[in-house]
Amino acid sequence: MDSLTESEVNMGASGPGALQNDGLPVFTAEDRPRAIVDGAGRWLAAVFGPPFRWSASKRSLHGADGHRSVDIHLQGSRHSRAGESTVVSIWVYVDDEKLAEWRRQHPDLCHHDNARLFAASLADLAPGTAMVEIYGRLHEVVSGIIPFADVPELLREEVLPVLSLFGSPADVVQDLPNRWWTGPINLVEWSVSRGEYAIARQVIVRYLTLHPSAVPLFQAGLKDIDGGLRRQLWSESVALGRSAAILGLFTPDDPIPVAPPPAPRRTFMQRLRARRGYIGE
Repeated sequence: MDSLTESEVNMGASGPGALQNDGLPVFTAEDRPRAIVDGAGRWLAAVFGPPFRWSASKRSLHGADGHRSVDIHLQGSRHSRAGESTVVSIWVYVDDEKLAEWRRQHPDLCHHDNARLFAASLADLAPGTAMVEIYGRLHEVVSGIIPFADVPELLREEVLPVLSLFGSPADVVQDLPNRWWTGPINLVEWSVSRGEYAIARQVIVRYLTLHPSAVPLFQAGLKDIDGGLRRQLWSESVALGRSAAILGLFTPDDPIPVAPPPAPRRTFMQRLRARRGYIGE
């Protein structure tokens, strides 16, 4: 990681986030958790540079490229204790304004009515990273909490390369890692909004391949085009089936061609522990 100067991160030398020799921001027991999170976010924005910038009000690292935008959100945690430990969870969001416009124009076809294309916690995308400790030593004794120093490498290896896939539904259905298949309805509506119906069907097949237990619920949703079952029992898979029927992608009589899923890659934490000589989880 390249070392940064105070001017590059726009932080005062005496305030929360002044830099230490290895380029990481320094916090003290006197700093409040909100100030610590803000300092950490501004430092990340300097590390990654444009198009990313830090939004203190949203506690998000925000980057936009045309009609698509990415937010890496630092969400406060009940585990934080002023003067002892500041812990956050990280959430990843992708929004597409063209998708939002299509949804506004086709409300009867859509399950959602916003720009959201993807949403997941870092814990879902990179196992072993349930929480990030920005200040404190809790990560030394509690599993699943990683130090803030690991975050830039984690984002570079596990998040940013995958986010580049969201320029094309075809790229997503072909290369999106298994753990990123958390919200298929958004991907389906995105594909249909671009006229890529065959890709939308592939999205559904890929999701059901990874989650074969969801097939009966999906089939129930196909028969529930009026939404009665959705109101009675909420289920992502039921809603996916209902959306597939409304969008004309599947009928209740269609076979569901579920195939073996792609082999998973080693996780970031597995690779990191192998390099550092850690044993076990």
